[in-house]
Amino acid sequence: MQMTKLLYAFTAALVSFMAIDKARGACGQIEVAKGEVQISSPKQELRLGTIGSKVCSGDTVISGPAARVRLKMEDGNELNIAPDSKIALENYQFEPAQNKKKVLLNVLQGKVRAATKQENMYNDKSTDGAANSFQVKTKTAVAGVRGTDFLTSYDPKSGASQVVTFKGTVAVGQPGPGGQILNAVAVKAGQTTSSSIGKPPGPPQAVPPAQFQQLNSDSKAESNVSTSSSSNGSSKSANANGQANGQTNSQSNTQTNSSANSQSNGQANAPSTNPSGADPAASASTGTATVRSPASLTSMLNTGDLGGAAGTTGPAPISSPLSALPSVNYTSPVPPLPPVVPVCQQCISAAQGAPTQLLIRIHIGGTN
Repeated sequence: MQMTKLLYAFTAALVSFMAIDKARGACGQIEVAKGEVQISSPKQELRLGTIGSKVCSGDTVISGPAARVRLKMEDGNELNIAPDSKIALENYQFEPAQNKKKVLLNVLQGKVRAATKQENMYNDKSTDGAANSFQVKTKTAVAGVRGTDFLTSYDPKSGASQVVTFKGTVAVGQPGPGGQILNAVAVKAGQTTSSSIGKPPGPPQAVPPAQFQQLNSDSKAESNVSTSSSSNGSSKSANANGQANGQTNSQSNTQTNSSANSQSNGQANAPSTNPSGADPAASASTGTATVRSPASLTSMLNTGDLGGAAGTTGPAPISSPLSALPSVNYTSPVPPLPPVVPVCQQCISAAQGAPTQLLIRIHIGGTN
């Protein structure tokens, strides 16, 4: 009988230990990682934090100067960690079967934005009667929530702490024994409070709307994540496109200018049957023709470069009488054929025989 009692006691203790261990071992994973992120674990060496990396109760997340991290915990809560921060998941319990929910984050340096999955998520007790809680502490302040969205920051050099609430209400005060919050003030959405070493937090103050929107945007990892290489890649791509476009435009302009100058010089120096590009569709009724510069020159050629005239970009159309335009015959006229002389048979016979005097009359054009 004694042995059976001992066995039951051992089994109950083991089950209780396993339940506590499982609650204490609540984990999450990294959903967003930008820059250099490291994870420190009591049982493991410092390791690199990447998307999908597991982070559990007792771990510490360390973000580099340009790094950002978003953790999604298994209870549905989200933690957004700002650059140059060191956030310890000092105690993270979650056991749905016992409704055990106890969270204690320690901001050793930098900023963390904590958002619970539901409002009033921690306004109840576990099955063993213990009150559920969600707290974020620094060396000079502690913030407790029932279920909300807020930002906590701590500067180890000055010892200053600050809390900004985005949703719900946060109780901010001085750390007390047993997780108590001393001299607490209620910081509502859109408000902030700060505290320093040995001093309680000041009265909540409204955050200016522009600053509030900026904080709301900057404290979300995904809004600044262009994914480390993505931002650089876009910049490089933009630079590459800019260089390519610049080279293309430069080459195009050079070729166009060269072509335009060549055409202009050729037209000025070489004789032409159609000087200055005379428009063949001239108005016959007015007897004038419109002379236009080539399209490539209209926007590039400065008429001040021609004969020292006053410069105007894009010469205006010039009208001139058609009679002033030179004309050139491309074919020579055919000379008239000589008149046909009729054949004189008597003349031929006389030439072949003895000399004879003949009177010859030739009719040309109806005259004698």
